[in-house]
Formats: sequence, structure tokens, C-alpha cells
Amino acid sequence: MGNSNQPIKLENGHTLQTPFSLDKTQHPLKMTNGNVSKTGDLPTDSANGNNETAELDNSAISLDNSVNDGGSPRKKSDIRRRPGRRMDKTKLKRRASINGHLYLRETSSFTPPHASACSVWVTSLVTSNEVLNMLLDKYKVEMSCRSFALFVMKDNGERRRIRDDDSPLITRVMLGPHEDVAKVFIVDVAQTQEISPEVAQFVNLSLAECRAILHQYEQEELRQIRAIRQKYDDMRFYMQHKMKELRGV
Repeated sequence: MGNSNQPIKLENGHTLQTPFSLDKTQHPLKMTNGNVSKTGDLPTDSANGNNETAELDNSAISLDNSVNDGGSPRKKSDIRRRPGRRMDKTKLKRRASINGHLYLRETSSFTPPHASACSVWVTSLVTSNEVLNMLLDKYKVEMSCRSFALFVMKDNGERRRIRDDDSPLITRVMLGPHEDVAKVFIVDVAQTQEISPEVAQFVNLSLAECRAILHQYEQEELRQIRAIRQKYDDMRFYMQHKMKELRGV
């Protein structure tokens, strides 16, 4: 009988410690593909008269052929992966946005929602054209600033254009802090017209109210026409009467 825990040399150059006594001459063990196979019967214990055969479970002492970097063999359970589907690594195609505004890279254009807020840092020395250039550059608009203009729009319907040499910051301060009363909009010049305060007071009226007001204006116009005609008729009468008096003299 050999010494206990005598190492067994494997074909791949590594050694295996056996937890039992082994006689290499009578009961050699052969290592093939990481599995231990028995070529002979194990010795019987003569002291207690029991003939016990040691059976080696291949699954218990099986080794993986691959060896890690440290040189020690790895078990198959160490590299076992969890069952399940792998994550889909397909890249999602997302649309870029500018402050929440949908931006199309193919056409280099975007459509912001109506009355969406656009903010830039300005001073009282920055003119309206400079503010327009800053806004167009910030939101990647490639159109010319001449196509746009800054308008003051009030809640009563009044529209007033801010001149190119005016300061939008000073205009905003003069309008007051309440944006519900008046706001500064960047609009298309070709599609926006100014509305005077006199016209703005009728913008929010209904169609029936506008027709009633228009009827009153027509009646007032007729009265003014009759008054002017009566005035010139009276002047003609007095002039003719005076001319007759002069001829009789």
C-alpha cells in the first residue's frame, strides 16, 4: 500500500490529490479527459472482513479540461451560465430633441409647440436682431433672421412689432412681470400683421356682437352724411339769397 493522499499526475501536466490510500502497483487509476476510471479492484479490509468496493462518481470528481490563468483546474459549475434569453443589444434609433422640440436630422428642421418657451441670456444693450440670431443659433434653425421678427402680443389681441434697433429686454420690463397679460413672440414676418389697440378691442368679440357694432357704425355714418349735406344745402341757400339781394340793389 502506498502513502495516503498521494497525488496523481494527469495527462495535461497537473496533479490530483486523492482523499484515500492507493496502491499504484495493484490498483492504478487512469485519468482520461478529466475523468477518473478504475482499472482494478480496490483492496479489501481484512481486519473487519468486509468487502467494500469504493465507487467513484464521475460527476463528483469530474474536472473541466480548460484551466484558468492561475494553473488550477476549474469545475464545470464555475462557468455555468444562467438560463434565459440574452439582452438584445440592438441600438435603438432615437430622435434628437432640442429642449423637448422634435428635431429631424435629415431635414435640419424642427416644429416646436405653439407658445413654447424659449430663453436666452441678454442685456439691455442687445438689439432685436441680435436676439433673433441667438435664438436661431440655439435651436439650430438654418433660416435667415430676416424671415422672423419679435412681436408683443397682449391678451386683448393687440400685436405690436418690436423694431430691429429696440431692446427686447427693456420692452419686456416695460410690459410688466405678468406674462399672462403680454408676451414676446418670435413669429414669421410674412404671416403676421400688426393689430392696433383700436382694432384689438373687437378681436375677442363674437360675430353677432361685431355685426351689431357694425350696424351702429353704419347708422352713425348715415347721420353724418345727412348732416353734412344739410349743412351745404343751407350754405347754398343763403349764398343764393344774398346774390339776389345784391342784384336787386
